[in-house]
This record gives sequence, structure tokens and C-alpha cells, in this order.
Amino acid sequence: MKVNISNQPGNFGSPARETTGKPKVEIQRDVSSDSARIKTERLHELKRAFAEHNISLSFDRDEQTNQVVIKMVDANSGKTIRQTPTEVSLKLTAIYSKIQGQFLEGNF
Repeated sequence: MKVNISNQPGNFGSPARETTGKPKVEIQRDVSSDSARIKTERLHELKRAFAEHNISLSFDRDEQTNQVVIKMVDANSGKTIRQTPTEVSLKLTAIYSKIQGQFLEGNF
């Protein structure tokens, strides 16, 4: 936890300014737990926004590259509208990793 004492509001971590008045105390909590909570809240907001347009979000992990794959899917038809990273990017990453492994092992 970090504590900043300042007489005026400002950016956290900035030096305290000497002015008249009561000092302002800012406390920054452990950002890792707050960050996870905020990310989860934003994810739910996104899902609600997409649901209004019959679009669902899908989060998976690619088995070959171990990358997170995000898909926008039409909720009515089940068809993928957009995917990040693309299938081509995933395939290129898998090929590159395989070549890199062969190069390091000297099997090229």
C-alpha cells in the first residue's frame, strides 16, 4: 500500500505541495486485486453491450500456441464474425515456434 500526503489534489506519487489548509491523504491499495475486479467488470459490460446486438464473446486458448483467442459470434447463427488473433496468425505463430525449436536443437 502506498500513501501520499498532499495539501492539494494532484497525481498520486507527486511531491506534496506546501500551501495552507488541511493535508489531503491519498491511499493506493493493492492494484492487482483491484485490477482483476475492474477487468472483470469491464468484461461483463462488453458482454452486455454485445448481447443487445445478438453478439456473444468467446474466450478460448489455442492449444498449439497457448494464446488467448477472442471471438465475436453471431448469437443467432453461431457464425464467427471476427476473431483475434486470426487463424492465419495462429498458424504462422505455430510454424515459427516449430522452426525456432528445430533451429535451437540443430535439427534443420
